Amino acid sequence: MSLFWLLFTAIAYTLSYSYFSYIEVNLALIAEAYKNAQPIFTAVDSPARYSLLYGPWTSVANSLLLISGVFAIQTSKLMGLVNLILGLLALFFAVKRASEKSSLAFMALGLVSLCWLGFDNFAFVNRPDSFVIAYVIFAILVLELWGKTRPLLFFTLLGLLAGLGEGCKIHAFIYFVPLATYSWESKRALWSWSGLFLGLFTAAAATVFPFLLPHISIENYFLWLSVVSKRGLSLMLATDNLTYFISFLVLILLLKLQRTIKWSFWSLIFSVFVAGLFGSLVGAGTHHFMPFFAFFIYVALIEVREFNPIAKVYLLCLLLGLSYDAILSQKALWKYFANWPLQISQRSDLKVLRSSVGEGPVELGYGDNSQMEMSYYKPELVSLGDSMILDHSAVMDMNGSGVFIPQSTIDLFKSCKIPFIILPKGDHPWGMQGFHGNVFSENWTNEFAKLYKFERSSQFYSLYSCQNQK
Repeated sequence: MSLFWLLFTAIAYTLSYSYFSYIEVNLALIAEAYKNAQPIFTAVDSPARYSLLYGPWTSVANSLLLISGVFAIQTSKLMGLVNLILGLLALFFAVKRASEKSSLAFMALGLVSLCWLGFDNFAFVNRPDSFVIAYVIFAILVLELWGKTRPLLFFTLLGLLAGLGEGCKIHAFIYFVPLATYSWESKRALWSWSGLFLGLFTAAAATVFPFLLPHISIENYFLWLSVVSKRGLSLMLATDNLTYFISFLVLILLLKLQRTIKWSFWSLIFSVFVAGLFGSLVGAGTHHFMPFFAFFIYVALIEVREFNPIAKVYLLCLLLGLSYDAILSQKALWKYFANWPLQISQRSDLKVLRSSVGEGPVELGYGDNSQMEMSYYKPELVSLGDSMILDHSAVMDMNGSGVFIPQSTIDLFKSCKIPFIILPKGDHPWGMQGFHGNVFSENWTNEFAKLYKFERSSQFYSLYSCQNQK
């Protein structure tokens, strides 16, 4: 049931006319920018404020779907669905090959789907998480296919997948450590020094590869990482992550994996702990544990031969808890689907208002938090030649690191190079609240009030024009 529901919601979501979260909007913007030869990582003092701390590979992969030159919201979300379907297929064949039982393979799909459903739609949205999850599962399949028969190929592909994961998230390598350890300890792969060095070399090459492409600055990437590292930990998120970690640890101990695969047990505990630290950063979350689920289910179905009574009761309680989390998480998705007609109306209204302006770049700005989704159509405007100077998710991230909208951004708007700005219709332009208070500072809103005057409104949006136009 969980598997079919996951696939249904993933397909329905991909076909919809908007996005579920602002991170997807940002990544769609960056993919479109990269396709148009703009940098993925801007300089810290650049007028454009759209760079995030994710690695470049997600944006590069997304941009490949846009090379036709025709942007569509559905196309910009397609990689998330592809990652999900290929990941599920890879897990099925890996477990079936390891256990020689189709029933266990289907059980694995049902269990992993139930786990993923508790994290909204992170398993199939087009953000780095879906890429890393898929790459870890691909590595499991590679282990089953060639770990013993073609070990050098196994190490090469394992390194490639780990490197691509690193190209999505800076800490993605930790998700591959338990798999590599298990492949050695269980003797499911023939280890050798040559194979190990080949894997490490391939991982390094795959990590560096995106930075050899044009418009991707490794200096700016590490500069942004150093800035964001000042963001600090969230006590609430740290508590949530600790709860997940303890729940995970208790289950492993009850299954007695620490006895059958001792080194894999310790590498898994270490990796889960590190993931929890990253998940405790302000703006992060418990979804950092998601890439471990498929590997843990794969190992448990292979290694666990019997369940003691306490383990059975705990596992039942855990499954009930996961089911409850999954049901709660789907409420937000149902709300999203219920707004589908509204999304179509807003998108159509925005297009009409934009076309009434004529030529010249237009910036789609932001209202308050209740109007956040009304700015999710920005990638579509950017694909038609409009500007993408301000992305609220990037500005919010920068604010948390003490980097605010620079004077160069204000000077750009003062010059009227962006003659028009469209905002969601309402009483609070630029009124969004983030993790650290106002996303757009009082200085910015005051400058906007001086620089731009109200022109007219449509059903959902308001148009402002630059007062300094000649």
